[in-house]
Amino acid sequence: KVAASIPTRYDLRNIDGQGTTYLTPVRDQSPYGTCWAFASMVGIEYLMNRDEGIAANLSVNNLANLHGFAAAYNQGGLPELAVAVFLREDGPVTTALDPYKRPGLSVRERGVRIPRKVVMLPRWTTSEPGDLMAAQLESVKRGVMTYGPLTISYFHSDSYLKGATYSYPGAKDANHSVAVVGWDDNFSTNNFKTPPPANGAFIIRNSWGASWGER
Repeated sequence: KVAASIPTRYDLRNIDGQGTTYLTPVRDQSPYGTCWAFASMVGIEYLMNRDEGIAANLSVNNLANLHGFAAAYNQGGLPELAVAVFLREDGPVTTALDPYKRPGLSVRERGVRIPRKVVMLPRWTTSEPGDLMAAQLESVKRGVMTYGPLTISYFHSDSYLKGATYSYPGAKDANHSVAVVGWDDNFSTNNFKTPPPANGAFIIRNSWGASWGER
């Protein structure tokens, strides 16, 4: 069911103010370029937990090894790779069966879950007209409230980091994937090294380990 109204703050780490969450623990991709696989698995695990009560822990290693495209284990990728794998019915196996990190050591097994559908939002940039940007921001927020974590890609450079906040005003190609798990419309521009034009921020789940960022 799609929410009728969008709150100014929403956080899948605590969806009811009582500490309820269906997110799985944050994991660590280090030292490999497998962020796309980690970010893509978050939403499936979330829905299995929220809708079916299954404490899912799905194998990123299996996805990174056996996606079948040209990119090698440590050459990065895009969430679209995961979409292609899942829609051709190569479902993820459990992490217990194929733990991370073992480049080249996965074997094909019957997947525990095949996503029934994949929802993809239009690509957009910070250069979009204001009315179009507002509509796209709303679609992301409604997506998070309805489906859970949304996988996105963006250009990352540590030179734009301030603590765990990030704002990049340019148009370079994406080189990192994460999952959107909420937002705060009142988050001050002063919290960023490169301040955006207005208050507000998305809450992002990264794959750099439990010691990085805010909990």
